[in-house]
Amino acid sequence: MPLPLLPVAHFMSHPVHTVHEANDVADVDQRMVAHGVSSLLVTDVHGNPRGVVSRFDLIRVGRLRARTSGGSTLLELPSQAVSRVMHRDVISVAADATVPQAAARMVDRGVHRVFVLDGARVVGVLSTRDVMRAVEAARIESPIEQWMSSPVIDVASTDPVEVATDRLGQSRVTGVVVLENGWPVGLYTQREALAASGLPPETPVDRVMTYALLCLPVETTVFRAAGLTAATRARRVLVVEKREVRGILTGLDFARVLLEADASSKPDAPAGRDVRT
Repeated sequence: MPLPLLPVAHFMSHPVHTVHEANDVADVDQRMVAHGVSSLLVTDVHGNPRGVVSRFDLIRVGRLRARTSGGSTLLELPSQAVSRVMHRDVISVAADATVPQAAARMVDRGVHRVFVLDGARVVGVLSTRDVMRAVEAARIESPIEQWMSSPVIDVASTDPVEVATDRLGQSRVTGVVVLENGWPVGLYTQREALAASGLPPETPVDRVMTYALLCLPVETTVFRAAGLTAATRARRVLVVEKREVRGILTGLDFARVLLEADASSKPDAPAGRDVRT
């Protein structure tokens, strides 16, 4: 399928999972786990979009509260309304936008999903995992070495979750690679950090890490990497050469692939608008 013909509607997910702005923060994590998503659209009593709350927001407030209260757990989620921790920008694209245009929004704003609007109504959400499916459909054949990010943020398998969680926040990444004897054995992402919230901060990372990662050689084509990642539900792709980690492919890197491969995507021709409340 040619890049200009990749419509957002063909790849977006729906319905959009939401949470009411008056709901308790603790309810957000439960809903994210239940729906398998990393963020929720926050709405008012009439269903109008008010903001977005993500796992990063929960970790930020939970880590701060655990430190200031002197608690014995990694995170301590406060009992307060979602509206107190959400971001009020709802990054969006129009329903008739193309996936490359949506990818431009993701890269420009540094987000892993954009909401799809039909007028003022939210009709879907396009995530970086959906972008991967679009990269596969477009059969973009450049090697993943061309698109990887480096250096790779990592922790040792014996490091405490406190160190790994702080590294997530300091580097503003959604996941760090767990190394054992210099070789990747797992990932510690925002999902694992929240799942470990009730554990002592000194718990070793390898007790809670996930194995959901792929290690692919530098010459792998990007469309093959996208297809494998989407099909296996892997969280990251590590780019390796002769047992050495050279870089990492994240969802935003796949968005960059589409953005740069589509000559018609122009930064001065935005495909959507942000809903500010």
